Amino acid sequence: MALLQDGQKVPARFAAKFTTTDQDVKDISTAAKPETRWCLLELPADDLAALEKGSTYYFQAQDSGAGAGGDIAALCTDSKTYSLEFLENSNSLLIAQSAATEVTEGAEAGAPGVCEVFAQVRGQMFTKPARVNTQLVQRLLAKQVVGEAPPSGGGDGPLPVLNRESLEYEVAASPAELQAMLESGPYVEVDGVWRTLPQKLEQEIVDATSNLIAARGWAAHNVDMEALFPEVQAHLGAASVPTPAVLRKALRGVLVGGAAAASGGAAEGSSQDKPAKDTPPGAAEATQKDSSAAATQQDSSAAATQQD
Repeated sequence: MALLQDGQKVPARFAAKFTTTDQDVKDISTAAKPETRWCLLELPADDLAALEKGSTYYFQAQDSGAGAGGDIAALCTDSKTYSLEFLENSNSLLIAQSAATEVTEGAEAGAPGVCEVFAQVRGQMFTKPARVNTQLVQRLLAKQVVGEAPPSGGGDGPLPVLNRESLEYEVAASPAELQAMLESGPYVEVDGVWRTLPQKLEQEIVDATSNLIAARGWAAHNVDMEALFPEVQAHLGAASVPTPAVLRKALRGVLVGGAAAASGGAAEGSSQDKPAKDTPPGAAEATQKDSSAAATQQDSSAAATQQD
């Protein structure tokens, strides 16, 4: 496609498949508007650049919630979700392209050829950043609960489970936003299916972990998750803690804030402290020596103060 310079004159014609959307004044109030085959869409510069490089975007119905007037359309990119609004324009908007392959008689070499009008639009769509519907995700996963059997669908057996692909179809959200919501919310993936981790079960896992840490004399800030998982699973059952991912999800708040909160610090300083798997050899010994040296220095300072 050749670029036209501002003010440059070129011959123009309508394409063979051009369809107008104009209406006669007498038909505006009685006849339906002609179907629009094309529409202009405004995109942020970075999203437009990604689209030109081959990214796939898609339109999707977005549940707007009760009382909001039904579903609305959304545009989902690789990492963002936009709501769409249409701005109608009463003027005739024509879209054309110039073909460099067809040169008119007397035109200079390299000059643009015939400008072909191939579409007419009524206006343009523009985008607004939209939030992913967290309530919809919550409703969809309400019947897929860790530790509970799938609900029955009546005579047809259990209801089909919603995997990641099903959630992407149901929820208007970019893949990145949906993944972030699942990871940050009370959801965990078990055998390829996302499930809700109920608050009661989460608290039971935290309590069981606290008791085990205290009983085994482990350092709460240094717990080996691989050693902890079978202990918690044996205590609560394989249905309640089927995978280590469920254990990590239940302890996410404890681990972020310091695992000592789960045990109340009861296991701190125990002679049976278990170092983390990734602790370098000799690191614990070096730390102990540093602590001893610091304690000796403090004792010396205290003695000097008493003599003074």
